[in-house]
Parts: sequence; structure tokens; C-alpha cells
Amino acid sequence: RWCRDHKPDVVVLGGDILDLASCSGHGDGVPPMLMDEIAAGNAFLDTVRASNPKAEIVYLHGNHETRATRLINRAAPSLRGAFSLDSLLHFKERKIKSKPYGVVHFIGKLGFTHGTLTGQQYAAAHLRKYGCSLVIGHMHKFQTFTQGIAGDKCRGVFGIGCLCPTTSVPYIDGPSSWQQGFAAIHVDQRGRFWVNPIVANDGGEISPEVAAHA
Repeated sequence: RWCRDHKPDVVVLGGDILDLASCSGHGDGVPPMLMDEIAAGNAFLDTVRASNPKAEIVYLHGNHETRATRLINRAAPSLRGAFSLDSLLHFKERKIKSKPYGVVHFIGKLGFTHGTLTGQQYAAAHLRKYGCSLVIGHMHKFQTFTQGIAGDKCRGVFGIGCLCPTTSVPYIDGPSSWQQGFAAIHVDQRGRFWVNPIVANDGGEISPEVAAHA
């Protein structure tokens, strides 16, 4: 809806768009069928493209998108190269740019990648690892870490929330601390950027169940 109403020039999908629970090694319950997950992914991409037909769309692969490849490498190595999410999700036909997991895509001076690190101070850890300003997901929580550098300049890492359900996560014991949301970002002609986090929250108090696990 936001894309439809505001028509951004670029839509960056930050990874883990597909859960790929069908290929998960967690062994949680009865997994879905892979092709059902692919069908859901295609329906989602159709919705995103229809909401803003002229936008450039960039799909950043997350660690969940690597689940299928890791499963093949582990259980059926003879099938390496036979499976491609890019083709199953019709990126070429939809004119979607695809970036492998861990690769940084730059718009101006701001990089975008799914994220590879965890921990309480994950934003600072990503800045130490990558050494540049980044927007990341991965932890499904909002977190910002900025650092002054020579010449009165500043760089920072902006952790963004998720757009998936935050309750009843099968591989988390108890309520998750995930936060729903996304970011609207302006990049000017000189590459300077403004990151505006948008929290999808009704403003209600934390439930007792979540508070007990905080």
C-alpha cells in the first residue's frame, strides 16, 4: 500500500522474503511444500510490481533464501546448479535485480544487504565488518548505530524491522521480540541519504507474555 500511495523510485526487498521452511533443518512441525512457498513468493512479487509498475526493484537474498541451496549441497550434491530462485521467481521477466546473500547493493553512499551478524549490538557489529553505511534486516528489530569519522563525516548502520508475523514463530521458544516495520529512504543527487524508519505498531502496551520474556 505504501508503494502504491508514494510511488518510490526504488523498492529494495531486504531478504528472507521466502521463509523456505520446506528446506529448513530445524524440523519444526509439518513443513509446507516448496512449490507452495514459491507460488506465494510469486504472488507477493506480482503485488509489489503492480503497486508501482515503474519502480526499480532490487531483491536482496537473505539467509532463508539460501536454505534450498544448503539443503541440496548437504543432501543431494548431484543437483547443484539445477535449482535457481531467480528463475523460479521470474526475476528476469519482472525486471527485478537480484543480489546474492551477503553482497552489498549501493544507492548513492548507502549500502543495502540482508545482514549476516546477530547479537545485542548487531548494528555496530555490521559497521565494524563492512566499514560503510548500511541498511540491514536479519534481526527483525530496529536498531541504529552511528560513528563519526574524519572530516566531520558520519556513517551508520540502520537495522530495520520485518513485515512478517511476530508471534508463534516455530523456531523461537516463547514470544519473539521482533518488530514490524520498514523504512522510507531519500537519496539525493550527491548520494547523501536520509533514513526514515516506519514502525508498524498500534501503539499498544507490551503484552504480559512478551514482557515476561523481555
